[in-house]
Amino acid sequence: MEEAFLRRIHYKIQIHGPDPDQYAEIFARCCEERGIQYDHDSVLYIYQEYYGRQGIHPRACHPRDILDHLVDIARFYEGKPVLANEIVDRACRFDVVAIMFDTAEPTIEVYVNAFDAR
Repeated sequence: MEEAFLRRIHYKIQIHGPDPDQYAEIFARCCEERGIQYDHDSVLYIYQEYYGRQGIHPRACHPRDILDHLVDIARFYEGKPVLANEIVDRACRFDVVAIMFDTAEPTIEVYVNAFDAR
């Protein structure tokens, strides 16, 4: 974060990211809140494709963000939100998630690809 922004925060508490089991538990709870069938294989896929390959640490807020994008994509296509690799990939390519995974600068191409019907 920017130094000036950090100076304005009076209390800074370091919170470590969840371990794989904690991440899976958070993901399962977020799925339950949204009425999405939890699939542990999808969580492993996210871990391998996005955390493992990118070399970043998961955060406890990531499952919420990914699933919110997944729900929005399903709503756009008038479908049911499911944890399928294709829709998970689309959710992870969205603006905030792309920045979170440091995959690319957000551009119009990100949005076009996210809604590109196959």
